Amino acid sequence: LAVGMDTMDRDGFSRWEPNEFRGTVVWDPHFRLDTHEMQQAFFDLCSSLRTFECKAPGCLSGNTPNTLVLNASEVSCFLESYRDWYQASHGAGAPLPEGAAFNTSLLAYRNEEADNHVG
Repeated sequence: LAVGMDTMDRDGFSRWEPNEFRGTVVWDPHFRLDTHEMQQAFFDLCSSLRTFECKAPGCLSGNTPNTLVLNASEVSCFLESYRDWYQASHGAGAPLPEGAAFNTSLLAYRNEEADNHVG
């Protein structure tokens, strides 16, 4: 699942060579995670992904319905990991920063934790 995208610019894409160039992401200039409201919406999205049920006949696994669309343990939400990292040094339950302070803190998290989340 990708968030914050506006569209894909497919200029130069060839359906005959799909692995050569897929296009270029055009980011939504209005998408921001530096407000508490948007952070909460993102946390809610992560939670929903872990509990979203499929009611379609294709979700049956043998005779047992497999109603969850995703395996909850496979949902990785970077903002939850960032919150855990932030609260480890600012206290449990500390709200994430907003505005420019959010971006600065998120960059510090990325630089410090990159080895743990890549590869």
